Amino acid sequence: MGYRIRICQGVNCKNYLSDDLFKHAEKLAKSHPEIIVEQRGCMDKCSLAPNMQIINESTGESEIVTGIDYKIIENIIKKLI
Repeated sequence: MGYRIRICQGVNCKNYLSDDLFKHAEKLAKSHPEIIVEQRGCMDKCSLAPNMQIINESTGESEIVTGIDYKIIENIIKKLI
């Protein structure tokens, strides 16, 4: 079972430091090969930026989490491992 976390890199999300959030998520998931962190284009939730998508690779289920910050990313990764 694995997960794919995609951090939005759209213009509005970048204004809310999505580059830094991506690096933070990458660092947290580094020792967990079942979690892949990648950048993604706009998720069409610009007014709720910054955003990320979590995909369960086993089931194909997908969820978009809006208004993310460092703590939200930490909590989500803890739940996935």
